[in-house]
Parts: sequence; C-alpha cells; structure tokens
Amino acid sequence: MYIDYNEVEEKYTEIIKNLLAKRFGDEIVFDPIVVKADPLVCPDPDLPELIAYIAYAGDGSKLDSDFRFEFTEELWPHAIELGFPSVPVQTFVSKSNWVDFWPRLQKWMA
Repeated sequence: MYIDYNEVEEKYTEIIKNLLAKRFGDEIVFDPIVVKADPLVCPDPDLPELIAYIAYAGDGSKLDSDFRFEFTEELWPHAIELGFPSVPVQTFVSKSNWVDFWPRLQKWMA
C-alpha cells in the first residue's frame, strides 16, 4: 500500500519546501524540515498521517492560524497522493527553540 517511507519523507519535504518558498520567498527561512512517515506511530495505522516539523527564522507572526489552516489544505492532496490519507500535521518551531526541540524529536523518531 505504501511506498518506501524514506522516499515518502523526501518527496513530502520537497513539496513543503516548494510551497513555503512560493509563499514566502526568502522572507522567512525554513530549515530544517523533518518529516515523519510511519503508520505504526499513528493513532490509527489504517489512516496514517504525515507529520512535519519545520524550523523557521523570520517573522513568526506570518505563520498565524489562517496561514496554517490554508497550508494544511494545500498539503492534504499531496499527502493523499503519497498514500497518507489523514490530515497532515505541521509543527513550526522557531530556530531559537529548535536547539532544545531537536534532541527530543530525535529520541521520539528513533
């Protein structure tokens, strides 16, 4: 049913990068983008979701709830195309907080 999870993560990361670049250009820098594609960690393995953790540097006020809702709507068809039908989840973390966030994320993803 699913293609290789590493391949899904790479493709989805590229989709996110392209959509963010299209919307913000170089106004906000998004790096790194870490995607988790693993149905076994989802609440319902029959409806797996893609989870993206996105570090950003720039004006975080532009990542308001309206943007996040619209961004999720933009990403959902891509997630479905990759075999992940649930609403995709994105967490935006400021670069200044990423240093503390990343070690905990690595432990969870291991």
